[in-house]
Amino acid sequence: MMPIFRPLRRGVRKIKRGIDIRYGIKGGTVHLQSIDLLGIDDQSLFFVLLALAGIERNDRGLLPPVPAGPIGKELRSEIQIEGLMDDIQKITTSEKALASCLGIHGTTVTWGRIREGLKRLQGLSFHYQMETGEEYGSNLLSWHKDPEGRIHVAFNPLNTFAILSQHVRIDLTERKMIETEWGKAAHAWLCSWLRPGKEDSIRPQTLVEHVWSHPAPASESRKRLWKIRKFLKEELARTGWSAEETGEGIFKIGRPNGGSNGNEIRN
Repeated sequence: MMPIFRPLRRGVRKIKRGIDIRYGIKGGTVHLQSIDLLGIDDQSLFFVLLALAGIERNDRGLLPPVPAGPIGKELRSEIQIEGLMDDIQKITTSEKALASCLGIHGTTVTWGRIREGLKRLQGLSFHYQMETGEEYGSNLLSWHKDPEGRIHVAFNPLNTFAILSQHVRIDLTERKMIETEWGKAAHAWLCSWLRPGKEDSIRPQTLVEHVWSHPAPASESRKRLWKIRKFLKEELARTGWSAEETGEGIFKIGRPNGGSNGNEIRN
């Protein structure tokens, strides 16, 4: 899973901006750019949207290359995938539904938080450069809120798969049980690393590197490691996972089998 979402200190978006990273992919490279940093709040919104898209994965949830209605044409245009003639996934939801999934319903700034998150996700652009010489660019998603309050979102499936790197299942009910941002980020990575019902061993330092993805001074590095160890010993157990320290710096992680509860990503 690409580490484009990371825990952010309060106010950091005002003083430090931007994403500019390149990754090797099969047959080429992908360059991701954004004027905004993406936090764990944005990751939560992204996961909720993907979960809703999974629920609507049928003919009604597909946006053809030439949409019939004005909203569909706008979504297709703003996602900037000219030349790509595949159907793309779309959903129709509401502020109330998104807020409920995010656990922020009842606040006075609900729509403002959702809107800013959608804007940041839409602002993430992808430039693919293939070994064949082919190049193309697009955005992660596009969205439209109509006068009746319905929120329409269209996804670029190639970009979504590039971020997740593989088929991954993330239980959002488990995620809502985790209070810390670094815990949510660690849980997301663990879900991409370990299949349901399986066990494996990992060093906390490995999780640190995936959660923060950038180096830090020695004092901050020690603090990050302490946070991850605390997450493994306390927060992760609340979700039904197991984490047993079996040796110096090594944890044996077990993931529950779980079941489809309609509140998960199956991408």
